[in-house]
Amino acid sequence: MFIALPIKKHLAVFIPNTPNRTGVTNTNEQSNYQFVKQGWGSRPNFQYSFGLKMDPDGIEEGNAIIEAFRQQDAQEGRK
Repeated sequence: MFIALPIKKHLAVFIPNTPNRTGVTNTNEQSNYQFVKQGWGSRPNFQYSFGLKMDPDGIEEGNAIIEAFRQQDAQEGRK
């Protein structure tokens, strides 16, 4: 199963919906920094993996992706 994350109006990224992506039980209690650190190692790695720049617009889109991950985890009971 894959989840689609809208990045821009005309672009979506499909990410495998793998169990326990972050290796933690409650992603909603983590800061964005902690969430990204556990899953990708660093914010630049995270941004690069989604084709985003490290500028204010890219960071904003990255934050939207993180929030989508959190919502997906909550829907699946992984909180």
